[in-house]
Amino acid sequence: MDKFSVILPNEKQGSYKVITVLISFMNIIGFSYLGYRLPDTEDSHFIAILGALTSLPPVIRLFLIKEGTVFSSRFLRFFYNDPQENLLRTVILGFILSSLVWVLLGYYMIATLVFVFAIAGLIAVRRLEVIITNGYISYPSIPVKKIQWQEVSTLIIKDGIFTLDLNNNKLFQFTLTESENENLNETDFNVFVQKKMASKN
Repeated sequence: MDKFSVILPNEKQGSYKVITVLISFMNIIGFSYLGYRLPDTEDSHFIAILGALTSLPPVIRLFLIKEGTVFSSRFLRFFYNDPQENLLRTVILGFILSSLVWVLLGYYMIATLVFVFAIAGLIAVRRLEVIITNGYISYPSIPVKKIQWQEVSTLIIKDGIFTLDLNNNKLFQFTLTESENENLNETDFNVFVQKKMASKN
């Protein structure tokens, strides 16, 4: 095998989920308040109610639909091909729709903040994949960094710990999640790396 993929743990996911819930509830409260204050005859009243509904998907996804349940599988497959991406897509879609509703109501600053948070979600919850090939190592920084083998001092996976040490003393070390790296064979990976390191000398 001349190509390996290593999925790094994303430590920002937990924090993003907490902030997601807070902003979702703030959206629901804000839209509900506007819907209550505005007369039933005004279009803005119904738009505000619509806004509250668009804020529900992230909360429903995080709390009411648990992974692994029959309902979860059927519900998620109805909307998404890849279950691993369902949380991100639900959250992003919910916030983008909410920002559009805020625009319709004339609250452009709030719409901008919600939209920015949605875009930040694409970065915070993205899949952190290191790709190791014969030609280079692709590291999931922003932007993605291509590291040449000549820049590598040490690259190894030992006891589930991924270590990448560069010649400029930059060190990247992570404890890998086994479930995300089921197809990764440590022995094959390390043999491949040793050959690449030997060939560069």
